[in-house]
Parts: sequence; structure tokens; C-alpha cells
Amino acid sequence: MSLHKKIEEAFRDSIKTHNKEVIRAYRLLISEMQRRHSLNVEMSDKEIISLIKKYINLIKETEKITKQISPEDKIAIEVYLQYLPVELTEDEIKEKILHNFQEIKELNSSERIKQMGRIMKFFNGQADGNVVRKILNEI
Repeated sequence: MSLHKKIEEAFRDSIKTHNKEVIRAYRLLISEMQRRHSLNVEMSDKEIISLIKKYINLIKETEKITKQISPEDKIAIEVYLQYLPVELTEDEIKEKILHNFQEIKELNSSERIKQMGRIMKFFNGQADGNVVRKILNEI
């Protein structure tokens, strides 16, 4: 089942619970997916994951600015996190980089950073870009 269908199904289930914050989180996500669909943009699972990460980052940025997070935003993050792939730990990321990109150790710092796109594509959403950048700078 596609991620889009899973989210729509979970939204219908959330309506039955009458939990306004959960419903609000799903509505925001679904309305954006529908908006993009109306623009003839098909949303793959990868694009939906990217959208979810964007929403989570927006909430976290607001939290940094206001120094607080609303209960609604906490619930939204919980809802959104369940659709993201499990991120690898820093040690797991480093191990995979060294194992799958053996030539990386021989490159200088700026050349390693140029490999970010290729490495991030390899991890397919399972690694945070900031962590990968940190590891590449440390190798």
C-alpha cells in the first residue's frame, strides 16, 4: 500500500476518534498532497516523506523562535514521525559510508562534501544530512 493511501486511511480512522489535533495534522498533510495533485504533480512516497520532514522542520523552527511548542504541534510531530523511515544512528551511518564508499577516505574535505548528493541518495531518507556532513568532515 502506498504511503498516500496509508495516510488517507489513518485520517479516516482519526475522524472516528474525534481527536481534533490528530485530525488537524492529517488534514494539513492531505490538503497539501491534494493541492499538488491538482497541479498534476504525482506524489511518490519519497516526496511525501520529504513533505512530512518539511512540516516537522517548520514546527521545530517555530519552537526555536518561540522557545515553546504547542500541544497541537507535539501531536502533529507524533503523527508525522510514524510515516518516516527509521533513521540510522551516527555510528551506523559512518559504518555504511566507509563500507560502501571506500574511496571517500582518500578525498580531501571539500571533495568529500561534493559526494553528499550521492551518499544521501544511497541512504534514501534513513540518514540526516547534517549527520552525514559531520561524518564526512571527520573522516
